Amino acid sequence: MGISDNQLLVSVSKKKLKNATDRNYIKRRVKEAYRLNKHLLPSTQGSKKLIALIYVSNDLMGYHDISPKVIKVLRKVPVAKPPQE
Repeated sequence: MGISDNQLLVSVSKKKLKNATDRNYIKRRVKEAYRLNKHLLPSTQGSKKLIALIYVSNDLMGYHDISPKVIKVLRKVPVAKPPQE
């Protein structure tokens, strides 16, 4: 078990960004920022994290704007307690 066991959901509102190409652009940038910084997640044995990142801005941001925000979120993810038997 390791970092690769985590799952990521990226959601971009159709109401905020009308064009599908813009939504896909944001999703690709967020996924890339996560991929490059997933080592920041606290790792615990046997713990699988389900992470949802929801983009709520009306503005189209580039990778250099998105990456620091993803890093900030990943550092705030709490360490999961091991399951009790």
